[in-house]
Amino acid sequence: MTDNDVPQTPAGSYPQPLSPDQAIHLVSKRIPGFQPGYINLPRHAYDYLDIGGQGKVPFIYQSVSMNPYTGAIAISRLMRDRPPLEVLAKMMRPLHTGDFGGLWIKLIWCFFGILLSLMVLSGLLIWSKRTVKATASLLNRSALRRPSIAPPPRIGRNPMTHSVPSNASGRPLSTLRQAWRTYRVHLNVLLILIPVAFIPTYFSDFANRVDGRADG
Repeated sequence: MTDNDVPQTPAGSYPQPLSPDQAIHLVSKRIPGFQPGYINLPRHAYDYLDIGGQGKVPFIYQSVSMNPYTGAIAISRLMRDRPPLEVLAKMMRPLHTGDFGGLWIKLIWCFFGILLSLMVLSGLLIWSKRTVKATASLLNRSALRRPSIAPPPRIGRNPMTHSVPSNASGRPLSTLRQAWRTYRVHLNVLLILIPVAFIPTYFSDFANRVDGRADG
């Protein structure tokens, strides 16, 4: 703010700023259904009063910066000021964390989050049990079919030809299933590395938002 934005008072007195309740009341007139989430009080005489919260749409945070003495809105970041793509992106976080309702919504989200985490353990147990059974079955079949003398190769067949992979019933596997068996470990590693690679970018963006809010 400039000197013109600060009310002039007699020498020895100071202009009285708005109370937080008065500021919230003024913002509620501009944002229908406004529910305050935070208030940043001015740090000096020429700083703005920042108020942010949710309106009728619970997924989007809206904020305004106002003159702490007159209540005039200097900077606003409302839902109607955002492009549709940004609105969609901002809705992803509250939908993911359940941060758009009351305590019951958070408890429901927490329950399903724990349930999904337990499904990881149950899937690991099922996979381990199947792997142990398949390995034991393969070893038993190898021991039973191991001949004492190698049989002569059939006429018209190349003895160096590799056998086609097959399932437990003896049927040959499809090309897609063979590719899955070959590259499934690589895909799992890739799915882990992609989110890990974006962690520094996430923390950098978060730090920039915090610094921008502190400077504002």
